[in-house]
Amino acid sequence: MNTEKSPALSQIIIRFFTGFGAGLSGSIVFMLILFAGWSIVGETLSATPETMNEFGVLVGQTSTHPLFVYLVLLATFLGILTATAAYTFLMTLIENRFTLRATTLTHAFFGNLILMALLIPAYVVASSDIGVDGITYVVLAHVITSGIFTFLVIESLHSNKYFLVNIYALIIALALFFFMSIKLIENTTSLILLAMPLIFGFLAMCSSLSMSLYQWFFRTYGSDVLNISTRFGHDYEDESKKY
Repeated sequence: MNTEKSPALSQIIIRFFTGFGAGLSGSIVFMLILFAGWSIVGETLSATPETMNEFGVLVGQTSTHPLFVYLVLLATFLGILTATAAYTFLMTLIENRFTLRATTLTHAFFGNLILMALLIPAYVVASSDIGVDGITYVVLAHVITSGIFTFLVIESLHSNKYFLVNIYALIIALALFFFMSIKLIENTTSLILLAMPLIFGFLAMCSSLSMSLYQWFFRTYGSDVLNISTRFGHDYEDESKKY
């Protein structure tokens, strides 16, 4: 970390819109796949099967059509891959310290593939037990987890002695995202469409914001507490005994 020069406010804002734009590309792909899939099999998916309850009355089932579940899963996965690729590509363009583009994309692809496989049961269970709202919550969890994974991949591959600063950046970004989610919770459509732009935007922004805040802290107090080689308490004593 360069402790002499902090990222300018304009750079922090640019990084937010860079991440936001990457996430927006994923949301567009997500919408296009859902729209295309619905235009092809919409009548089948929109049919609500009815069952007879214990009183002999026909009622609609609360679970969604199985095909709809996998359509949403596919749309979410491809949208996330698009956002991840765009985020990695754009961040390697504007950040000089990010150079391992192909390696980052490879890890992000296989990591997201494994994440999708692990979340398939969650999609199915949420669909059968809760319905559309359940699928919405799983999609949000999918997007958030993928954003965190992508952020950690690109930061860990280019990590230095100040990797802990990025951990705090992640915490700040998630706090901002959940704050915005509370504001949008009543409009689930907007929340779903803005989830990827917001999570990637906040992650990109907070990476620079946390670095700027820490540089201010270091210059003001002269304490390098987030250097991974810094030790506290008994750890410091045990470390000094090695020498």
